[in-house]
Amino acid sequence: MMHTVRPRNEGEGTLASSRKKLHPVVEGYIRHTSSEYQLMASQPEPREPIVEAMLTMAESVEGRSDVEAGYPGVDAAYAVAERAAEEVCDPDLYVLFLRIWIDVAGRCRRLEDALAILRRAQSMVSEDTPAELRASLMLREGVLHGAMGNKAAREECQNRALAMLPPTSPRRRMFVFTRAMFMCQAGRRADVEEDIAWLRGQFDEVFTPARVSFLAFLACTETGRAREAKDHLGEVLADPGVKHLVTSGEWPKWRVVAELMLENWEASRSEMPEWHCSESDELTLAWADSTASLLAGDGAKALQQARRAVEIDPYHMMHVGFPSYSLIRAELACGNGEAARRLLARRRNCGYLCYLDDLFMARVELLAGRAETAAVHFAAAVESCRKYGAEARLDFELRLACELSPGDLVRLGSMAAKTGPAEAPPIETAAVQPPPPVGLLSIVGTSAATVRLREELARLAGVDVPVLIVGETGTGKELAARALHDVGPRSKQPFIAVNCGAVSESLLESELFGHERGAFTGAGAARKGLFEEAGEGAVFLDEIGEIPPRLQVALLRVLETGEIRPVGSSRPRKIKCRVLAATNADLEELVAAGSFRQDLLYRLRRMVVEIPPLRARSEDIVPLAEFFLSEGRGDGRRPEMSRELLEDLCRRDWRGNARQLRNVIERMRLLNSDKLSYDKGDLELQTTPGIPPAARRAAGAARPDREARPAESVAEVLRHGRSGMRRAERPKELFSEHGKLTRREVIDIMGVSPATATRDLKGLLAEGFIEKVKPTPSPRSHYFRLKAGD
Repeated sequence: MMHTVRPRNEGEGTLASSRKKLHPVVEGYIRHTSSEYQLMASQPEPREPIVEAMLTMAESVEGRSDVEAGYPGVDAAYAVAERAAEEVCDPDLYVLFLRIWIDVAGRCRRLEDALAILRRAQSMVSEDTPAELRASLMLREGVLHGAMGNKAAREECQNRALAMLPPTSPRRRMFVFTRAMFMCQAGRRADVEEDIAWLRGQFDEVFTPARVSFLAFLACTETGRAREAKDHLGEVLADPGVKHLVTSGEWPKWRVVAELMLENWEASRSEMPEWHCSESDELTLAWADSTASLLAGDGAKALQQARRAVEIDPYHMMHVGFPSYSLIRAELACGNGEAARRLLARRRNCGYLCYLDDLFMARVELLAGRAETAAVHFAAAVESCRKYGAEARLDFELRLACELSPGDLVRLGSMAAKTGPAEAPPIETAAVQPPPPVGLLSIVGTSAATVRLREELARLAGVDVPVLIVGETGTGKELAARALHDVGPRSKQPFIAVNCGAVSESLLESELFGHERGAFTGAGAARKGLFEEAGEGAVFLDEIGEIPPRLQVALLRVLETGEIRPVGSSRPRKIKCRVLAATNADLEELVAAGSFRQDLLYRLRRMVVEIPPLRARSEDIVPLAEFFLSEGRGDGRRPEMSRELLEDLCRRDWRGNARQLRNVIERMRLLNSDKLSYDKGDLELQTTPGIPPAARRAAGAARPDREARPAESVAEVLRHGRSGMRRAERPKELFSEHGKLTRREVIDIMGVSPATATRDLKGLLAEGFIEKVKPTPSPRSHYFRLKAGD
């Protein structure tokens, strides 16, 4: 749930802030262009505790996290932020503190926390809050939207942030530059020409012409003008103060794109280490080699390399820019129109729209035999490329379109010339298909256990009492909670889910119960919590076993009396929502350990739904696999799996249960172009083979201490990285049990993204817990094993 700050008219914030005395740090932020780190470091000592904390946080945000050099790591900076959150200070200073905390949470991949911090900061915005602080919050909201794949919402937030800033604000220059940079990455410089012209009048000793050259470098690369891009690159590299923009972070990949367009890729590969690519070299090489193979007319090889890029990092398909289309290009080049359509749909459903989408849709429609529709999309693509000066990009994309013959191009061009661009239809990325199953139909399976589960959910749907859903990780507890809500009398009301283990204690209380005005520093207005926001709907408390002890008392009051007490309030308040909860932990063990209240357990256990693990209902494996394989297909056709493949799936011990099965099937689809027939060789399954039931009972079923998340979901991947300690312990347990594992096995068993698995493995390598083994130069042969003596 994302709230937004109300936009103000230009100049409104400056007048408001002039009516009160500002804290020196806040005034410095408003009056100067210094970074947060420079601003905090310039404060005289001894600094206020919260300012000292902000300095530590800003150090980590700006990449000054070299622990050996004495700087704190991002996890340490986050701990500092949590402690400082209770400090009493100036309200505006506290808003700035929260804004920096959002950045720290983002670097720690704690999306749930970042959203909660943003909501707290937004609730503190008043008429007197300086416009620069309000605009900065709006900008961060856009960043969070972008992290979840919604680039359109990010663009909107950037526009609204600029509308809030007074024309004379010193901060305006960097806000304008940030928006222009985002648009140039997308090849849409034409939409920000006025911004760039304005920036040319803002040059000084810090903001030099090389910054505008950097924008031109990005825009020229994305629009196919590679030679111009190289000229601008030289101007950027010649300025020591700006050079880092093309030698660090994500920016070097645009250099790779320019080299590809100039067909200098093979000669440039040896220079990559000098570019300081922050992306994995393996990832960069994969998508770049895929592009080079398309230039050589080898679609099959290009597809193999594009799939390798996806295996390394699925999220790169949601980035802005040329590389994010690598798999779509390769699928189309090999004639796999349905797979390309689905990939485009995934991007657009997240809110990632691009002016080149019409070109790819034209190719999809042509493969489907709909030449007239293809021509309409092609005409729209030509018009968009003309608008953005991207004719050279269109030419380059057509050179990569291996499936198009010269005759196809002539026919497309001829038909498009007869089609007015105004007639172009909206892009339909999927054929008309029935809506996804809801309610009890979303509980897929034919086993007796699943039939009983559906019956139990139907029985409890009309009983207006709290329900506790228990089961191992990945069994579908939230799915069951949604089904229970959807078939009950509250189905038209909101269903709000919150992961109690993914939000810090310092934020969770306000998130659930809300707060009154003046409840803590900066709380300038009251704010409803999720129990009130749900109205007469339902609040689903996932990972209830991880709720902090202090909040367990408040939750017990909710279950006993139906009342909450917002933070800072002396009076209880009635709520009308239904409470649903879930856990994969043994709550009785937590009670015995003293970390969970026994009276709360009794209240939760009044109505319990237990979801059995997948290994206890093996009859559901086949129908679940078939459902996951067909889900979201745009052609309405039902793919088939061979008997050998189905037998192999049924033999596996699915430790991650249905979620792990979904991830593995989804990966099989992704790496096999959504074809209609699959056999055992397509699976490349790396899960642990089945364990005999007797041995499993003797050994006990290990339970991961957090829900495994789908690897392809950007928001869930980010949620999954909350605890460094737990992050380290889970793979340690796997290596202690199995001795050696591949990276893919870690991904599949834990249900995490490749990026998360890589980070975990690097941590274990640095710790000396495991070692990497390379039997051959091929990365596919590499694996990790428990280090001798451990």
